[in-house]
Amino acid sequence: MKNLGKLFGTISLVAVILCAVAACELINPNPNAAPPDQTPVSGDYDIGNLTQPAGSVTAVIITPRTGRSSGARTIYYEGTGSTTYARTTTVPASGASGSTYAVTFDVAAATGWNAATGLSAGTLTVGTPTPVSGDYTFTNLTQTAGEVTAVIITPKDGKSGGARTIYYAGSGTLPQAAGTYVVTFDVASATGWNAATGLSAGNLVVNTNQTPKESDYEITRNLTQIVGSVTAAVTVRKIAGSDGELTIYYEGVSPATTYAKSSTLPTAAGKYTVTFEVKEASGWNPATFVVGTLTISTTTQTPVASDFEIKGQTRTFNGYYYREGIIITPKEGKSAGEITILYKGTNYSKSTIPPYNVGTYAVTFDVEEYPGWNAAYNLSAGTLTINKRNLNNDDFEFDIDLDWDDSDDDSKLIKVLAVWAMDEWNGYNSYYISTTDHHYQGTDGTSYDSKDPPKVPGKYIFSFKVDDPNFIVPAVLPTHTFSIP
Repeated sequence: MKNLGKLFGTISLVAVILCAVAACELINPNPNAAPPDQTPVSGDYDIGNLTQPAGSVTAVIITPRTGRSSGARTIYYEGTGSTTYARTTTVPASGASGSTYAVTFDVAAATGWNAATGLSAGTLTVGTPTPVSGDYTFTNLTQTAGEVTAVIITPKDGKSGGARTIYYAGSGTLPQAAGTYVVTFDVASATGWNAATGLSAGNLVVNTNQTPKESDYEITRNLTQIVGSVTAAVTVRKIAGSDGELTIYYEGVSPATTYAKSSTLPTAAGKYTVTFEVKEASGWNPATFVVGTLTISTTTQTPVASDFEIKGQTRTFNGYYYREGIIITPKEGKSAGEITILYKGTNYSKSTIPPYNVGTYAVTFDVEEYPGWNAAYNLSAGTLTINKRNLNNDDFEFDIDLDWDDSDDDSKLIKVLAVWAMDEWNGYNSYYISTTDHHYQGTDGTSYDSKDPPKVPGKYIFSFKVDDPNFIVPAVLPTHTFSIP
């Protein structure tokens, strides 16, 4: 019986082990297998082109976000409301103004991803859009009594830039007294946009607290970045004013980038409006400042000339020591790589040193590598034109060298200068003019009449002509009277 009991005990133990193994296999039949495929959802994609003009409708743009399925997408359009248009993949290219279409799409299977059907992409609206409050950002809504400046209303990227007229409690007059004022605004029509009236911008609160200014903060921007290496887009350091807590926010620029306002730095490709907010502090109002637009790209971009603002292409001759170059600055969201500007003229070899003589010079520039941007070379900045300076008789001065003799390198007793006012920092600029036909005439009892400088005591009148291409000179030039003791 004891042996029989042991046998049953052994059988029971084996059964338990087998059941445990079987259970493990049921729980995870293949622990080394790849994770199951995911299924795309609408939020995996950026949707663009949902508002278009009548008569020239093109496909809605559906772009997968980073790390989402890149399976082929098939887009469908179907009329909604009073618009009759059977569901089809054909774009309603000739859609009439005011027509609307529900947009859905299917996604084909891709590595690691299942197929998906009937995902919503929103509504395609055909016709000239009308601005709404959500198209704009609003700042300057809390201010100090007696120091109130206009509320700042800024269109978001891709929205109407029509002129905005702001009203405070129904008046166009900016209030200065403490109180709360309802702010509304009108938007004038602009290319591709209707006008709009009575849009809400919130409330302007005026009180006796002080209000932070952007100049109270040192702001460092890094607004162009690449997917996979995104770092802080903005750093803000207080240098004066409020002790209120600082928070930086990012919000996707619609419709291409969907990203709810958040203090979390985005990492996916897209464009994001960057703001920083200063919280209320003792004696201080809160404040919001727009810093710029963060652009995150999937690939490194290459700068082109149109990425830059180019100024100062026309100058007036300003002397040898005042060489003024063209000013080139990157537009927002473009490469901030170091810029090298080069000038070349008919008689001026290519150089980074700006020319000073009157003439026309071809200007090119190079841009060094910058995070998210390749280097670029030989971009055209057009031409630098330096015009002649107009001189009056009062602008002439004369430099007399009474120690002159034949051994001096300068064979003239008198050198002619053009002197003209510049600015409070540089004082006056002077330039030795190229002159010809020097003549010395004795006066007040001194007998002398020669092109050669006199060397004996007496009183003389000096006359000359100008042979200098950098100036427009008077028809009748001044003379200069001097004495040799």
